[in-house]
Amino acid sequence: MRQSPRRFSGFKKWTPILLKFVSTQGIVQILAFVTGLAIVGAMDKESYAHYTVIVALLAAMTALSESGLSSVLLSMGGRFRNDRLRMSSLFVGGLRFRRKLGVAVGVLGNLVLLLALIQTGSSLVASLLFALLATLTFIPILSKGVYQVHLRLVQDVKTLQRVALASATVRFALVMPLVMLRHADVFVLLVIGLVTAILEAALLKRKSNREIDYSAPVLQADVRRFSKSLKQTMPMNFPFVLQGQLLYLFLGLVGGAFVLADIAALSRFGLVFAVLNAVLTDIGAGLLARSGAAGSGVLRLYAKVLGAYSLCAVFLVAVVAIFADFLVHVLGPQYAGLELPLIVVAVGSASINIGNALVTLNHSRGWLKWSWIFLPMTALWCLSGLFWFDLGNVFEAALFMASQAVPLLVTQFICLLSGSRLEFTRRAADT
Repeated sequence: MRQSPRRFSGFKKWTPILLKFVSTQGIVQILAFVTGLAIVGAMDKESYAHYTVIVALLAAMTALSESGLSSVLLSMGGRFRNDRLRMSSLFVGGLRFRRKLGVAVGVLGNLVLLLALIQTGSSLVASLLFALLATLTFIPILSKGVYQVHLRLVQDVKTLQRVALASATVRFALVMPLVMLRHADVFVLLVIGLVTAILEAALLKRKSNREIDYSAPVLQADVRRFSKSLKQTMPMNFPFVLQGQLLYLFLGLVGGAFVLADIAALSRFGLVFAVLNAVLTDIGAGLLARSGAAGSGVLRLYAKVLGAYSLCAVFLVAVVAIFADFLVHVLGPQYAGLELPLIVVAVGSASINIGNALVTLNHSRGWLKWSWIFLPMTALWCLSGLFWFDLGNVFEAALFMASQAVPLLVTQFICLLSGSRLEFTRRAADT
C-alpha cells in the first residue's frame, strides 16, 4: 500500500528532529548516569541513604507543587498560542500559583525530610543544614518548571536541550573531581545541586521572556482554573508522591540504611528512562495537547506515542537483564550479589515509567476523572509492605518497589478509558 504524501511529509519532518533530540538527550543522560554511578561508588551506604532521602523528598516537593499546573498551561496555552497578552496572563498566573503552593509544600516537605533523615541516622544539626539546602534548591525549581512548560508548548526543543546539556555538563564537571579526590559528601553534592538549579532557571527564563511578559496582569479566570485543576489532580498526585516517600521511609525504618542504599543504588540504572521521558514530555505531550483531532484521531496519536514508549522500555529492561552481572560490578564490591534484585528493580522502573507516561499523556488532554482511585489503591500497597513483604531482605524490598507500579497503571488506564469515551462524545456532539 502506497504511503500518502502527507504522512510521508510528517515522517520526514519529525524524524530528524527526534534523532537530534534523542542524540542530545543521550549525551545528557550519559553524563548524568556516569555522575550518578561515581557518587554511588564514592559514598558509604549510610551517607548515600541520606543523600537518596533528600533527593527523593526534593523530587516529591517538586511534583506536589506542580499538581496539574502543566496540563492546564498546555491545554489552555494551545488555544492562546497567537495572543501574547493572553499567554502572558496565563503563565504569570501559573508562576504565582505554583510559588504560593510551593510555600505550603515546602513547609510540609521539610518536616518529613527532617524526620526521614533522623530516622536513617543523621544528626539533628546535619539534618537541619540539609533541609536548608534542599529548600534553597526548591525555590528556583518552582520557576523552572513553568518556563519549561512554555518552551514545550511552543516546541522550542533546541533551548530545552541546550539547558539540559549545560546543566548536566556543569554537574559532571563539579562532581567528578570531588569523587576522584574522595571529597564527595552529602553537603557538597547538595550545594552543586543548588548551583545547577539556579543555572537552569536563569537560562530558561531568559528564553521564555522573549514571548512571555512576566510582569503582565493576571486574569482571575486563570487562577480559578488552576484551583479547579489542583482539586482534580491532588487526590491522585498526593498519594502518588507519598507512595515514593513511603517506599524510602519503610525501607529506612524496617530494612535499615543498608537496604535503602541497595535499592537506591540499583534504581540508578532507571536513569536510562530519562531520555524516553524527555522525548515524551518535551515533544509527545505537546503534540497531543495541540492536536485538533477528536475521537479515534486523538486515540491513534495517543496509541502511537504510548506504544513507541512501551517498546523502548521493554528493550531497556532486556538490556539490563542481559548485562546484570556487569552492571552490579560497576556499582562496586559493596553491592555484589544483587543481580536478581537489579532485574526486579528494572522491571519495576519500566512499569512505573510507563505509568508516568500515561499520566503525562492523560494530563495533556485533561483526562483527570477517576484519578481519586489511586488513593485507596495506594493504601492497599502500603499495607502489602507492612504485612506481605520482608523489607529487611533486599530481594523482597525490590519486589515491593516494583509493585508500586500497579496502583498507578490501573488508575491511569481507567482515566484513559474515561477520557477516550469523552472524546467520542464530543465528536458525536460536534457532528
